[in-house]
Amino acid sequence: MIRTRSLLQSALATALLSAAVWAPGAQASVTSMLDFDGVTPVALNGGESFSIGDYKLTAMDSPLAQAYGFTGGAGQTMDGASSCGVIVACPSGDATRYYAGTNDGAVNITAAANDLQISSLKYAFLAPIGGLMDFTYGQLVLTGTKLNGGVITLSRDFAGQDPLGNFMFDTWDLGADFAREHFASLSISACLFNDTAVCINSATDSPMNQAQFAIDDLQMTTVPEPGTAALLALGAIGMAMSARRRQARAA
Repeated sequence: MIRTRSLLQSALATALLSAAVWAPGAQASVTSMLDFDGVTPVALNGGESFSIGDYKLTAMDSPLAQAYGFTGGAGQTMDGASSCGVIVACPSGDATRYYAGTNDGAVNITAAANDLQISSLKYAFLAPIGGLMDFTYGQLVLTGTKLNGGVITLSRDFAGQDPLGNFMFDTWDLGADFAREHFASLSISACLFNDTAVCINSATDSPMNQAQFAIDDLQMTTVPEPGTAALLALGAIGMAMSARRRQARAA
């Protein structure tokens, strides 16, 4: 009986230790740079998606298109070194591949672990035509849906132009408060300022397919699902119960 109790106590201690190590707040997170260098340049309609590692990116139609139930070009992966012959107003400062949100569209990002964080990214205004005056025409908008269903929105003005008249990529450090949030999904879109300095992109107030953006080098973190702790604990307790039954039969 003493040996049985000892085995049971040992197994329970192992289970508790396993649960502590694998608790959600202490799980080993995975941080990675989400870039588009390995993605073939392709145009995407709303609802079409592609994956990079554990992340799924889905192009989303503009709010106006969604309101009227139609779909069209909402995004594309571009090569900064060669795509500028197709889209005149490519931003400068990134000669690699990046994602472009087009025609007032957005991109929605989810992770296989259903728990993601973001701390920084590169972004730029994708002007609909070249030769625009150097001006801040709008903002990049991040909308994070938290694990509890709450929503957080963060926005920042696009950078201006370089000496050649090209809008530039800028790096955005999102700050500690936003970076520590855990999201089920993250939506990235753009808005344009109207004549009253309100940044618009909605079904009732549309920028008419001119709210466009480019993003690259997203600093992302995923957190594994917490099921491992329960499995380890149940396994250890099961071993203890089996040992106890064997000891009882032997006695």
